[in-house]
Amino acid sequence: IDEVHSYDVYMSVFLHELLHWCAGAHIPVVLMSATLPPDLRNELIASYAGAAEKLTPSEDYPIITSALADGATSSVSCLPYRKDMEVAIEVLDTDDPSDISPIVDAVDIACSEGGCALVIMNTVKRAQAAYRHLKARGIPAVILHGRLTTSARADRTADVVSLLGADRHIGSGRPDRLVVVATQIAEQSFDVDADILFSDVAPVDLILQRVGRLHRHTRPADDRPRKLRVPRMVITGLKLADDQEPEWPKAFEYVYARWTLLAAAHELRGHAASWMIPNCIPRLVASAYGTAWERDTAWSSVADARTDQESRRSGRTGIAGTYLLGGNLTPGVNTLEGLHYQEAADDDDHSTVRDGEPTREVCLVVRRDDGYFSLDGHSLGPNGERCSDPALARHVLGDCVRVRESEPLGDLRPLPAWSDIPLLAWQDTLILGTDQSARFPGVTVHYDDEFGLVIDHDGR
Repeated sequence: IDEVHSYDVYMSVFLHELLHWCAGAHIPVVLMSATLPPDLRNELIASYAGAAEKLTPSEDYPIITSALADGATSSVSCLPYRKDMEVAIEVLDTDDPSDISPIVDAVDIACSEGGCALVIMNTVKRAQAAYRHLKARGIPAVILHGRLTTSARADRTADVVSLLGADRHIGSGRPDRLVVVATQIAEQSFDVDADILFSDVAPVDLILQRVGRLHRHTRPADDRPRKLRVPRMVITGLKLADDQEPEWPKAFEYVYARWTLLAAAHELRGHAASWMIPNCIPRLVASAYGTAWERDTAWSSVADARTDQESRRSGRTGIAGTYLLGGNLTPGVNTLEGLHYQEAADDDDHSTVRDGEPTREVCLVVRRDDGYFSLDGHSLGPNGERCSDPALARHVLGDCVRVRESEPLGDLRPLPAWSDIPLLAWQDTLILGTDQSARFPGVTVHYDDEFGLVIDHDGR
């Protein structure tokens, strides 16, 4: 199981239960993470090995921990795959952390002599705004986020990974100047090599994940502009002024818990530092998810943020627990009789394994006078009946995007003729006009082949 650090509290309940059952069935499990907090490592071990002795935090990196079902544990360190890289860390000074203009100015200056920059924004709206500003200045740029259609995102991701991969060099495919604007999809499993990284503030472990895209591959010196040969990351969307409370756009707290952002802001105090990557990863992650840093700051909101963090953790853990299969069954002892009888929570939660604001996948279809069409003009028929052709049905599924369930997009449902088409029978569909737009009370949506799905709320 890869990227274990990315499991939220709610989802981790199911992971811990899975480990418990795997241990009972004598199934070996390999968990992988580059930025796993020490306490979470011990919790995972306990889920598999029961009352195992807690391992003391280690600053060795990488480290391999083994845990047997009988409780025996051990850890060994090994040589890293690359030497430590010193990364200059700075916070972009700004009076208004929601303002995109200073970010674009800084990117423009950094790449004035060429170079490939990666800009990671915490929301699609910020990514689209940054991309729009860059394009207006004539700066070569590409945008990646979750509101591109499935097929467009896959194609665009493959193109970017190819352009900025290890095998491309200046003069043989690597761009002289390019800015990739992305959301969190660039945090992991995104094998690109950026000359400079701009990143909205995020929890420390995720910032470290993003650093993994910076100077990722060893390449000749002349592959990078002279002023970008020193690895450098610029933190954006954050206002740090002396001992005042840090500020960031309100939308960030819909994505990350305030306490984790405060911990990151505390680590970034001073506005300029350097991190030795990967050597400093254990220290930074342990510090960010510990509580010692709270005593070093006078920020008034820390205590409340901590309380909210613990309350949410407890609440989400309890709700997730009601969806576990098996209840009090003991692996290797009980049978599976009664496995499905446990009563779930009486609330509005869906029985999913991921936390966060619920989302839905919607298929974008254009309606004209003569019927329905895919975004690229394939006729679907007066009622969508031509999608009985499996190839066309799969093509239509490539026009899906993911949106928040709370978005007021009307009554989304499959096209009339899709009820007998297995691939599409349950596919929610957003009907667009010939201009690829639609209007609902309080919101306008428009699909742009370059920007992706743009959602504009009245007054915002």
